[in-house]
Amino acid sequence: MATAKSLPEFDKVFEPVRAFNKLTLDNAAKMLEMNLDVAKRYTDLALANAREIVELKDPAAVQAYVAKQPEAFKAFADTARADAEAAVKLSVSYFEAAGKLVSDSAKKAA
Repeated sequence: MATAKSLPEFDKVFEPVRAFNKLTLDNAAKMLEMNLDVAKRYTDLALANAREIVELKDPAAVQAYVAKQPEAFKAFADTARADAEAAVKLSVSYFEAAGKLVSDSAKKAA
């Protein structure tokens, strides 16, 4: 049976778990939102490219389309690199915060 005295002890024991779970859920939400944004941008890019291909009507249009592909690929690669860097930054931030939580919890427990 829980007593008024045991509840503060319960809170003390489980507070680090709650803090870690909150941090993890917040990070998962940020990562999911970022992934959805990336998926939307890449889908829009792919669809725009497909529409452009469908509209090619003559050899000159095909030649112009092919000629601009290196530039389009570079732009895509730059975007993908920036997206990857953002994901790494978010992950590093999460692991630093999680490490701080663990360190603080260990100090409190000692």
